[in-house]
Amino acid sequence: RPKRAASALGAFGSASGELVQTWLTPSRLEDCAQFWADGTTILLHDARRGVTRPWATLQRPHAWRNLVAVGWFAGASSFTFPWTPLFLPLLESALDGTAFEEPSIYVPPAFRDTRRAALRRLRRSDVDETADGVNLETASDDTTPQNIDEGVAFFRDGTRLLLRDLRRNRLLAEEEDTATAYALFGALAFSTFPITPLLLPLIDTRRTGDARQSDYVPSAFRSRRLAAVKRLGVVRAAVSTAAGGGTVATLRGAAAAESELRPSAAALLAAIVEQQRKGGRGGNGEGGGDEPLPSEYLENLAGGGEGGRRWQLVYTAGKDAVVATRNKYIDPGLVSAIQRFDLTCWENENGIFTIFGLDWLKFTVVGPFMWPNPSKRTICAFQPTRSVIELGGASGLKWEVPMEPEASVPFEEASMKLKSFRRDVPFFKFIFVDQEVAVAQGRSGGVAVW
Repeated sequence: RPKRAASALGAFGSASGELVQTWLTPSRLEDCAQFWADGTTILLHDARRGVTRPWATLQRPHAWRNLVAVGWFAGASSFTFPWTPLFLPLLESALDGTAFEEPSIYVPPAFRDTRRAALRRLRRSDVDETADGVNLETASDDTTPQNIDEGVAFFRDGTRLLLRDLRRNRLLAEEEDTATAYALFGALAFSTFPITPLLLPLIDTRRTGDARQSDYVPSAFRSRRLAAVKRLGVVRAAVSTAAGGGTVATLRGAAAAESELRPSAAALLAAIVEQQRKGGRGGNGEGGGDEPLPSEYLENLAGGGEGGRRWQLVYTAGKDAVVATRNKYIDPGLVSAIQRFDLTCWENENGIFTIFGLDWLKFTVVGPFMWPNPSKRTICAFQPTRSVIELGGASGLKWEVPMEPEASVPFEEASMKLKSFRRDVPFFKFIFVDQEVAVAQGRSGGVAVW
C-alpha cells in the first residue's frame, strides 16, 4: 500500500518537524550539555576509585550489573549523541513490559538522575556566586534565537547584513568586528550549522571574566543589528500593505520573496476570509480592476506551456486553526513544499522539492487533475497515481512506485457531483489565483497560500 506508506511518511515528517521545534531550543541544549558534563564527571570519579580500589569496587552491590549498563549505554549513545538524554524517556517507554524495562539495566549510575542531582547540589553555592559566568550587564544585548525558525532567520538576516557590509567595505568598520571574530564565527558555524545560534547561550555561560559575545560573533549576527532588520521589515510590510490597499494587495503581499515584506499571518487570514466571502470576485463583480476573474484561475494556475507552473507553499491554516485564528507562514529555508500544475497534460505534482534549499532529496506524488466547468466553478480535484523519490538531484537516482486510487469510480469518468467521489479524492476550492499568488481551501476546511 504505497499511498498509505506515503501518507504515513508525510505525517511522520510533520511530527518530526514539531519535535524539532520543541527539542532544538537553548534550554534543551543546555540540559543535554549539563547531562554529559555531570555524568562524565561522576563516571571519571567512579573510574578513579575502581583503579585504586578494584577489589572493593567489584564487591559492591550490582557492580557487575553497572559495568554491563555502561556497555549498553555506550551503544545507545553512539548513535544518539548529544541528544541521548532526550531519548532516554522515549526508550524507557518503548521498553516497558520487556526484560529491559528497568532503566538501571542500560543507564549506568553516573548518568542517573539521583547522582547528577547530588552533584548539582554540591555545586549550587558556587553557581549562585558566579551566576554561571554570565555577564549580567550585557546579557540583554546578546539575545539569541530560541527555536529553529528563529535560527533560520538568524542566518538569513545575518548573511544579508554581512554581504551588505562587504559591498560597502565596512566589514571592520565597527570596533568590535575583528578578523579574529570572523574567523572564530566561521569555524563555529562550519562545525555546528544549522544549530549554531542555539549554541551561543551555552558558549556564553561557560566563558568567564570580561569575555563578550562580540569576541567571536560579528556584529552582523548579533541581536542589535538583527533586531533592526526585523523592525525595518515590519515597517516595510505595513507601508506596502497600506499603499496597495485592499484584500488583493494583502494576498499578493504573502507571495513576497522577502519574509519581512509579507503581511502578518493574522492580516493574511482576514484577507482570505474576506476574499472567500466575495466568492472570488472583485467588489464590483467584474474582477475588481486588475483582479482576475474566476474563469481565469485555471490558466493562471496551470498555464504557461509544457511543464506547467510551480507554486511554492508559503502559508497554511487548518480548519481548527482558522477557527482559533492560529495560522503560520511556511519558511522555505527549511523545506520547500511545491504544487505543480501542467495544463498541457492535466498533471499535478505535489510534495517536497528541496530541503535547506538543496534538491538532493525530492519526494512527490504525481497524478492527473480535473477542473470541471472552469468558466463557472473553481474546484480542482486530483488523483495521485504514483510516488516519486529522487536522490541526488535531477541527474541522480529516481524511483517511481504506483499508487492504488482510493476512489471507487475511475477518475477520468467521475464527476464532482458524486458524493462518494468528493469523499474519496482530495480537491481544492480556489479562492484567488493570479500570476503571483494562489489561495485555496481544501476538503478538510483548511486554507493554504502558494
